[in-house]
Amino acid sequence: MIESFDTQPLPNVIPAYVYDQYSDDENVQGFFEVLNAMAQGYLDWFNQTPLPLYTNPNIKGPLLDWVGNSLYNIPRPVISDVQQVVKGALATVPLTALPIAGFQISESGTSAIATDDIYKRVLTWFMYRGDGMQMSVEWLRRRVARFLYGTNGTDIPDVGLLSTVQLTRKNLQVGGVTGTDVTGLAVTGLAFSPIYHTGILILPSYSISAVFQELVQTGVIPLPFQITIEIVTGFALNQTELDVGTL
Repeated sequence: MIESFDTQPLPNVIPAYVYDQYSDDENVQGFFEVLNAMAQGYLDWFNQTPLPLYTNPNIKGPLLDWVGNSLYNIPRPVISDVQQVVKGALATVPLTALPIAGFQISESGTSAIATDDIYKRVLTWFMYRGDGMQMSVEWLRRRVARFLYGTNGTDIPDVGLLSTVQLTRKNLQVGGVTGTDVTGLAVTGLAFSPIYHTGILILPSYSISAVFQELVQTGVIPLPFQITIEIVTGFALNQTELDVGTL
């Protein structure tokens, strides 16, 4: 048997029925009517809320946490720009500033639990397979653009938005000519050689871009390990900003 997504799920439960010898008992009949109504309610909920499809609007709040943790083993992330400074090691503070062998740990910044929208975008970053498994510049730009513009983890609403995600390189010299733009070259080609392996990812000036940068810096969102990526926000768009969500 071949599975087909065109086949719709069973819309109605197979009702439980009363044996003929109890058919004249109103209480038994009433019990079975309520039982069938409750079973139909459960079936309707499961049909309207497919648990693996986390982009469904009915999957939210604690249910989204359950789906992310139990089905995909991806917990809801914390968006944080907290920085920790540890003082106490030799030459980090004046000798009289701390007791001998003492340490001082200080933190600054803010942190917040990711919203459902951000959580779903993170899930899509891990779960989306439509770009294939071979890394390239186009592959990376699509994934970043999908995170920036895919509200609630959905796909890119307009392929033209890919142009707002730019990737440049540092100090790359090919045949004696130095350039910067590598959006048309594969990562495995001349664009990123073993000597020059640092790329700069330039994102538009959206609040979601800052969220993406923080999630990358804290290790929530992994980037390809083959190259070093520096993220810069501040790319100005010549079009009306889209509603891409905020914290």
